[in-house]
Amino acid sequence: YALCTSKLKLSPKDVNVRGESIITVSPNSKKHSLNHSLMLLKESVPAVVIKGLPTISRAVIHNDDSSGKTRYKIFVEGDNMREVMATQGVLGTKTTSNNTIE
Repeated sequence: YALCTSKLKLSPKDVNVRGESIITVSPNSKKHSLNHSLMLLKESVPAVVIKGLPTISRAVIHNDDSSGKTRYKIFVEGDNMREVMATQGVLGTKTTSNNTIE
């Protein structure tokens, strides 16, 4: 949803969710060449802001493949750890916080 409502000018038919961690984006090559469209997507997709928790001001997704298996870690700035733990796909038992109150 966030990809379609961003400034990327993508329609819902251009975005396909294939699994928990796979999203397929089909570039619109009518205005530009396919190579140019892919380069634009490669540069602009990481800058898309995904919204969901109002108390989170920033989130960074880190790809950790040091153990041989690809795992993703999400680092968030903000409050309300309970909401982060309740987010679909987040393992609440492996969630940590540096906030002493939470």
